[in-house]
Amino acid sequence: MDTSLPSITSTAANDAERIFVALARCLNLFSKPINAEMRARVFNFLETPTKENWEDCRTILVGIHQTLWQAVIATGAPAYTVPSPEDVLTALENSIVVPV
Repeated sequence: MDTSLPSITSTAANDAERIFVALARCLNLFSKPINAEMRARVFNFLETPTKENWEDCRTILVGIHQTLWQAVIATGAPAYTVPSPEDVLTALENSIVVPV
């Protein structure tokens, strides 16, 4: 029976890659990738999931006609609570409309 734990470094690297790819594919209203400031605000929430950080990034468009908040509740997460970083990352991945 293998009781070894996964490498923290490889897990963190995989999460970083998922975040990078998901944020790189987000589109604004004009079908352009969201700017660096918007990506930084979402990343800040993923890194530090506080109510204040959620309120700062939830209205960012992550699809042509979809805010981050709408994308999160579309995954089945509760609408009026601070979502987990995993819920937000899943929402970003599900709202992706452009290939990398």
